[in-house]
Amino acid sequence: MQKRFPSYVLKTLDILRDAGYEAYVVGGAVRDLLLGLEPGDYDIATSARPEQIVAVLRKAGYTLAEKLGENFGVVAAVTEGHAMEVATFRNERYAYGKDAHRPAEVWYCDTLREDLSRRDFTVNAMAMDAAGNLYDFYGGQKDLDAKLLRTVGDPKKRFAEDALRMYRACRFVAQLGFTYVEGDDMAADVAGDYDERLTIEQNLRAAMEKAGKNVPADMKTMGPDAQLTGCGTAPDSGEQRKAENAVRTACWSGQRAELDAFGQPGTKYCMKKRYTFAVSQCRNLSLERVKTELDKMLVGRFAGKGLALFLSSGLAGAQCRVRDRGSESYVDVLPELAHLPGLPQNIRFHCYNVWEHILAAVDNGPQDLTLRWALVLHDVAKGLPGIRGATPDGYPNDHGHEKESAKMAEAILERLRYPHPFIRRVVWLVSRHMRFAPMLIRKNNTLLRWIRSEATGGTFRTEAEMTDAFAQLTEVFLADMGATWAGILQESVMEEGRRLGEEAVQIAREQMPVHTSDLKVRGGEVQELLSAHLEPVMYGEEKRGTSAAGGTGSSGGKRDALPMTVGEAMKYLLVRVQSGSVSNEKEALLAALEAKIKKRKAKRDVALQESCPLQT
Repeated sequence: MQKRFPSYVLKTLDILRDAGYEAYVVGGAVRDLLLGLEPGDYDIATSARPEQIVAVLRKAGYTLAEKLGENFGVVAAVTEGHAMEVATFRNERYAYGKDAHRPAEVWYCDTLREDLSRRDFTVNAMAMDAAGNLYDFYGGQKDLDAKLLRTVGDPKKRFAEDALRMYRACRFVAQLGFTYVEGDDMAADVAGDYDERLTIEQNLRAAMEKAGKNVPADMKTMGPDAQLTGCGTAPDSGEQRKAENAVRTACWSGQRAELDAFGQPGTKYCMKKRYTFAVSQCRNLSLERVKTELDKMLVGRFAGKGLALFLSSGLAGAQCRVRDRGSESYVDVLPELAHLPGLPQNIRFHCYNVWEHILAAVDNGPQDLTLRWALVLHDVAKGLPGIRGATPDGYPNDHGHEKESAKMAEAILERLRYPHPFIRRVVWLVSRHMRFAPMLIRKNNTLLRWIRSEATGGTFRTEAEMTDAFAQLTEVFLADMGATWAGILQESVMEEGRRLGEEAVQIAREQMPVHTSDLKVRGGEVQELLSAHLEPVMYGEEKRGTSAAGGTGSSGGKRDALPMTVGEAMKYLLVRVQSGSVSNEKEALLAALEAKIKKRKAKRDVALQESCPLQT
């Protein structure tokens, strides 16, 4: 069992124990080891007081952080190139006020049990000694085996102590795939009727049949209102929708309103019982802390499940605090998601409601923050006034949603203060996520024309940047399509879509330079060619920026000059390659420039002959 800890961790435990103190690995590292995962870091809890930790570890040659009083009894220690936190057994008191995450008071305690009692979730409240003995006072191992995320004690008390724990709950669900429960509930009390052994279509069919719908052999032929909306009430009537939104708003304001079921029946994101959090307490959390948890949630392996808890609990409707130059303000987190649950789609193309489609698309996409944000927001405008419409035969549609979703994505990410390059890329992905579909459906390949417009539109600075963007867009497109009937039922369509995306990336990488620096010819080579074609020009006739290239100025007010500047030549070649008339290869580029120079010289000679005809 000792081999489960790295040598530097074992060494630290042994040093503290040999000095007469208790010492244990605690928290997430124990959880991950029991799950067979590699811990990202190791935290140690000990009975030694901070000054004793410092004395013992400094004597052993550790590098230590100072200012212990500011770290709540936590000593940052470095040995063998590895950092870890060594903390005295402690307990905390929180006071809801200026910082909803920082404890108002910390005091030291004498036992491991009391130290673990203050922790957030049972699976994080376990400890292990150097011999591998497990200390589990709050049922963490049992919840770990059942894949449950449960607070240590009363969830209201735990979340009131530290409001960030609500977001951490969503993050841990997204990372571990566990089911969040409260009280004595088990997963079966919360999770919907979704059978992992069945296909998505079989689960949806079973849910519809259970709801009394007559399901034909081809589910895509069902009527416009065939999708089960879930979320407590069906959104088909305006009054029902208003009632449901009123309940959700009450939940988000911190009231304990009841809206038990949440999500589309027959999907793995459906909850037959949901919990609402007292999100008003999140108001004094800093935006930076909230964003950190959001980002970790979004790149989790089970991000869709974490997002389901995030929205159903009311956290998306919370606010958090921003401080700027001494002033303080509050910003919304993600209230723009509120209208999406229960919002039906055209069942001829979509097996999911809008919210479940988004969750499935997120789970389909790579665990990359840019792509996951793009997938969360790619359909955020669906269902809104001016976007939601209907086909002549009554099926819902959302024409133009990608443009409005892109506008909303930009506003959301700016409000949450993400870096501008990050925002620009997410917005570009959202605005273009529908561009591949018509080519795939109508077999009308307009990739070259589209990529040329992107290359010349000023969005990208280099060919590499545009190529990376199209590679990301391909992933968004495939994740999106994989959450529809087309992707679920037809692997051949997914493969065709993948080939289309790969073709786009290849064109962007090999055929469509964005900047002159992307050309396969260097400025010095162009200069050399231009210098071989010096032209006599009158003094004052040269274009601004044209310089002589070593020739001796001729008599009679003339001098030898380049036929064009290097910059003009490079821009000319860039346009020729982007138009498809010249390949981006050194020999082809120099040959095209040679032809251009000769053509210009021929025109000049004709003009000179016309202005000065031979006299006989």
